Amino acid sequence: MRFTLKPTSARLPETPTASSALINDWAGRVTDLSEDALDHSIPQNQSTEQLEDACLVRDELNNQLELTHPDASAPTERSFHVLKSADALFRRITVESNTADTLSIHNHYPRRSEWWWRRLLRRPK
Repeated sequence: MRFTLKPTSARLPETPTASSALINDWAGRVTDLSEDALDHSIPQNQSTEQLEDACLVRDELNNQLELTHPDASAPTERSFHVLKSADALFRRITVESNTADTLSIHNHYPRRSEWWWRRLLRRPK
């Protein structure tokens, strides 16, 4: 039995469908967020949209990784290393929030269980 997952936002990022490509897309978005976190001139609302788009990609990636049947575009071991590195960088450039007020900044569903939706970008000082 397959379920259709509904997006959590009206904005859908342009993403490839293969897991390896999604891993690279996630890593690229995390790298961009990391660079933007250091740039004081980027408006907070733009960073929030980028964070939400990155989380949507991570959701799609997670959905593909949970598929029970292997396909021809299954991620390689190198891709899993890239994923682990991107997840670690994402944790470094974000802070965990557990209040509905701060989560609603980029997530309209604050009770989501995925760890990436509970993260907010660190603001430069």
